[in-house]
Amino acid sequence: MEPNTTNREDANQLATAPVAITRYGIPVRVSSATENGWEVFDPCGDLQAVSKIVPIENTQVVLDPGHGGKDSGAIGHAGLKESDVNLKVAVATSQLLQGKGFPTLLTRMSDYYISLDERIALADAANAKAFISIHHNAPASAASNTPGTEVFAQSKDSESARLSGLLHKEVFEALKGVEGVRWTSRWDAGALRVLNSQGSDAYRLVRKPETTNALIEVGYLSSPSEGAFMAKDEYVQIVALAIATATETFLTTNENGTPLNERARIYNPGGGRTICPKVDLE
Repeated sequence: MEPNTTNREDANQLATAPVAITRYGIPVRVSSATENGWEVFDPCGDLQAVSKIVPIENTQVVLDPGHGGKDSGAIGHAGLKESDVNLKVAVATSQLLQGKGFPTLLTRMSDYYISLDERIALADAANAKAFISIHHNAPASAASNTPGTEVFAQSKDSESARLSGLLHKEVFEALKGVEGVRWTSRWDAGALRVLNSQGSDAYRLVRKPETTNALIEVGYLSSPSEGAFMAKDEYVQIVALAIATATETFLTTNENGTPLNERARIYNPGGGRTICPKVDLE
């Protein structure tokens, strides 16, 4: 069934709605009304014309399922793609938060590529109170008795540190109680800052947003035991509940979670210009 969409009589109202969903279920930023519909920014950040949109207002939480489309991220047990796990966790978390009365927006709702800059622009345009980017780790790491959950906070932002600490506390405790999984972890895993050699936040998704944000690496998809567990619906529900609980605590209290590591991790990511495939919006 096609969702309710706007018509020309709604133009004045829509002018105040900065984000919307297209008829194909693609979250977009709204640029302006046109004679035949709307101009919106597509997942590459380019302007496209569409005829119908569903305005999204009063968003409190933006959930960002990392990777997607041509960028699968880590590959785990039996070829499980990180981009798919990220999306399943984000959708389940959104459902829980919506059920608690916290309006949410996902940066992507299916398997396609969206640029980092557009993820950030969507979060900021939505004027949300929290932006959480959901990921699963890939590099090899040492065997551990406890999960290697890592949450990255924006430097010099106490609210980002608080959000990161709450996410780490809830997710780590939830996973720690699972039996039969052989965990892997870095020695400095926790809630932390990751800086480059110039002293800036290393990850664009943490450094650039104006919205209070955190990036979570829930665990190691590349670890055989963890990857097998992450393929199960049970895993998705456990992690989604932990993220939703942490988010609700962040929004409704002044509580803190895991303190940030005193020492920042130093990391200099590579990368360059990435070709962004066009996504059909309708």
